Amino acid sequence: MSKPLIKPISLKAGDCIGIIAPGGPISEKELEHPVQLIKKHGYRVKKGEYLFNRRGYLAGDDDD
Repeated sequence: MSKPLIKPISLKAGDCIGIIAPGGPISEKELEHPVQLIKKHGYRVKKGEYLFNRRGYLAGDDDD
């Protein structure tokens, strides 16, 4: 017997979308366009505390 599908509530204008980058570092410039698109659709944006951390080619330290 399969489990019932659980669907989250849809996002609506004014909701907040958080952005993190665990796979690799990202710059403010690279993020500029995606953030504008999110805002254009009526959402607020919250950037993760360690979003722009960088250690070599990695997205910050493991402790971050």
